[in-house]
Amino acid sequence: MRGKKAVVNDNSVTIDTTSEYWVYTWDLHNRLTKVEQFQSGELYNTVVSYTYDALNYRITRTGKDGTTHYAYGRNGALTYEKKLQKLNVHDII
Repeated sequence: MRGKKAVVNDNSVTIDTTSEYWVYTWDLHNRLTKVEQFQSGELYNTVVSYTYDALNYRITRTGKDGTTHYAYGRNGALTYEKKLQKLNVHDII
């Protein structure tokens, strides 16, 4: 990783590329839960976040384009996926 520095903590990895760095966070079950982008030490953007159910299946993915919900059948196969777009709300005068 030329010009980049990676720092590994208990449940996250930080990749530093000069003034911008990325933080990848995992939960105690080693599941990726969040990817964040920082610039000059300030949170710039939460790129994506994930939630999981008790059986370790990913049930939501939330990013700048909206939230996707997932459902699984008894055999563990993905049976349903619904993407909900983020709505831009404007004041109406």
